[in-house]
Amino acid sequence: MMRQTVAPFAMSVLLLASTCIAVQPGSRADGLRRDRTASVQESRLARDEVIEFVQRHFPERAQKLEELRRTDRERYLKERRQLMGKIQRLMELEKNNPRLFALTLEDIKLERKLNQLARTARESTDDGARARYRKELEVAVLEAFELRARLKQAELDDLEAQVTS
Repeated sequence: MMRQTVAPFAMSVLLLASTCIAVQPGSRADGLRRDRTASVQESRLARDEVIEFVQRHFPERAQKLEELRRTDRERYLKERRQLMGKIQRLMELEKNNPRLFALTLEDIKLERKLNQLARTARESTDDGARARYRKELEVAVLEAFELRARLKQAELDDLEAQVTS
């Protein structure tokens, strides 16, 4: 009988002792804990930088994200996760290649304009308004084509510069 009560007690003491030993300063577990804490802090910093970037360059998107954060936390987290990779690439471009960044940013904004014009033209019930939107859309498509050609040329110029260096 005594053996049955001592065994769980002994196991508890061993478990407690191993836990205390495992997180002693300088131990492997302590290093892992610090690494995990640093990783969390780095991801928070990255997330804050991404949100600040979105506020600077895409204020309407930042406003929608903030509204989602207040109203639908789950959808907000999903949207933010999806945005992280795209925005981090843009942030790298902004630091390392301002010319390519400017063209890419312009392309993103023009793409958004094209989508809005197409949606408005499609939803318009007035034939005159629809024709006007289509004309605007034609001009915007031509502008987008020219912009993408400049963007591709800039990318090629950068690749050529890398190869020759």
